[in-house]
Amino acid sequence: MENTAPNTNNFLNWVEIKNFKSIKDLRLDCKRVNVFIGKPNVGKSNILEGLGLLGASYSDVQKSKRLFKDFVRFTSLSNLFYDDDININASIKTDKISSELAYDSASHLYYFFIGNEEWIKYANQAVNNYRLGLMKEEDFERLLTVLSDLLINPQNSNPEENCYENIKVFGFGGSKGQKLEYGSYFRLAGNPIKRYEFNGTNNIGEIGQNYLLPPYGNNLFNVIDHNEEIRKDLAEVFRPNGLNLVLSKKDRKFSVQKQIDGYVYDYPYSNIADTFQRYAFYLAAIESNANSVIVLEEPEVHSFPPYTQELTYRMIYSEENQFFVTTHSPYLLQTLIENLTDDQLNVFVTYYENYETKVRALTSNELREVMDFGIDIFYNLEKYQPNA
Repeated sequence: MENTAPNTNNFLNWVEIKNFKSIKDLRLDCKRVNVFIGKPNVGKSNILEGLGLLGASYSDVQKSKRLFKDFVRFTSLSNLFYDDDININASIKTDKISSELAYDSASHLYYFFIGNEEWIKYANQAVNNYRLGLMKEEDFERLLTVLSDLLINPQNSNPEENCYENIKVFGFGGSKGQKLEYGSYFRLAGNPIKRYEFNGTNNIGEIGQNYLLPPYGNNLFNVIDHNEEIRKDLAEVFRPNGLNLVLSKKDRKFSVQKQIDGYVYDYPYSNIADTFQRYAFYLAAIESNANSVIVLEEPEVHSFPPYTQELTYRMIYSEENQFFVTTHSPYLLQTLIENLTDDQLNVFVTYYENYETKVRALTSNELREVMDFGIDIFYNLEKYQPNA
């Protein structure tokens, strides 16, 4: 009999975040769909950014000259440490892959690693052995030679293959992280952890992977062009208004078209409703991935509620993907609670206590209470916090 079970070997079973932004010490036991709710400014975004660091190997450093640009918000790299205390390393650990950010007071440089525990330990030892405070440029080059046997050349990796074992990243930069000094830090496709953020960019024509490229989907045209189901879904979105979504392969751009009395009118894709653009982006993020960990921050923003609900159903039916999502939408949350079993769904109430971000997972009875009695949890968050 054919095995039709979804491939989920890249799913995270647990996550530990320490000394990162507002998070001092946090552990999450994960399920397939993990939702974070809470008041503003309690650290929900920081949890997602911590997860995003694990996928920061998608950073295009050669173009931006800034460490993990667009994956984490910061002014100075010290902002990434709890209370700006650079004496204690910031770390994000999971059962599959980890990342660590450290500061060396002698060289006044920050060091960043992604990989398994063995790789991070080895890279840390190599860095320490070279006494970075005394380094010259040629010493850095020798350090990179030492690490080169463990660094993966993206040209020799399969960009369509989601796996953890080949992800080994080492980078370092100045105090503001505004440029890469020296380092083998590169854009590497194939990392299963993908944090997406819609930013309305018109730069969507990049050629490459058939899954949406984090964080901004710069290959959105390529994804939709190669996925018939997504094209059909988007065609249905525009059809009620008598419009067609047009893909120009020459320019690698979208436009929206109407035909009246033999005349064709084209409108730039950027002119259509924000709801439609966001729907296309998040639909592509979900439907183009498999065996991936997808991180989404408030996908309901600026969206008409029926489209938010439709995206929620996509997450529900996308059994080959794991999700970490923040939301303020009762439509999104209620739909998840009504359609997912206890072993599939985590709802974490996120709160701020003693100047640090903390979470509490709702019990199955509490989830049923929310569902059965129609309690709007966003007006009753304190009820579900410890010592309420």
